[in-house]
Amino acid sequence: HVNVFDANITNAGEFTANVGGIAGQNACLTDALSYAIVNQCTFQGSLNIAQGNLGGLVGSNKGAVVGNSYIDAQTTLNATSAPFNIGGLVGSNSFNHRSALVADCYSLATTTTTIDTNDTTSKLGAIIANHSFNVSQENYTYGCYYLASSGFNSAIAGITDIGMVTSASQVSQGIYTSQGYDLTGLKTKTNLKSYVDSAGVTYDWNFVNVWNEPTSESTPTLIQTAGLIYPTIGNLIAPNTINNIDDLMNDTYINSHEQFRITNDIDAGGITISPIDLTSKKIYGDKLDKTNAVISNFNLEITDENTGLF
Repeated sequence: HVNVFDANITNAGEFTANVGGIAGQNACLTDALSYAIVNQCTFQGSLNIAQGNLGGLVGSNKGAVVGNSYIDAQTTLNATSAPFNIGGLVGSNSFNHRSALVADCYSLATTTTTIDTNDTTSKLGAIIANHSFNVSQENYTYGCYYLASSGFNSAIAGITDIGMVTSASQVSQGIYTSQGYDLTGLKTKTNLKSYVDSAGVTYDWNFVNVWNEPTSESTPTLIQTAGLIYPTIGNLIAPNTINNIDDLMNDTYINSHEQFRITNDIDAGGITISPIDLTSKKIYGDKLDKTNAVISNFNLEITDENTGLF
């Protein structure tokens, strides 16, 4: 719940900087099961750098979460020299110990910065400038919207609007929603969707606990009395299934980039097992799902003082 208005933030140094309206860098620095989170925040003002990563909310988001936040009108983002990554919400979104996520946000920011034809490294994006993605280091964004007349050349550098994705299998870059609207469109509640999950269910923005609904006079604003409710990757990713004790105990089966669901009751057949170390598997708390499954008929061999099945 940080709201910054009428601010002028400038980094005139000649070094590569990370500059954001809320945080220069938002980063997960260890494998520990915790997030670095910028959530339910607002920025309005001007942001300027000599060069580097510049975002309306966060300059560099490394393995961290940015969600349920917005950049208000009359916000400008500009750089004076290359190379730069200027994003309406986030300058650079990259993997660091875990996946990075930008979700359920919008930006009314504008820019007058352009990329020189000889500049092959700088990027502009109305949502994210530099969004990294590969099969081993997956990063995500969903439910993000921007002002179409913002001056940015794409939603995410090199990627135009993809609208509402109806199946996780359609996404090759971890981008589930990116859409530009005029002000009327951003004041229309039905335009503001989060994502469609792997079961085909469409999720709206949280207009109960997080957001005030838009009106004819105003784009959505944050409910200032709301508790901390942050977005997760969750069932956005089509889950893999755990069907038996071998799947559950497999040290390489669960990793930090995948969603898993126990789909049925598991009878271990009376074998002796060791505790399932979720930390070593780098699994998020929201990434091991269940369907009221029962795990039974096993002996647990405990060697550590603080442990259980997990």
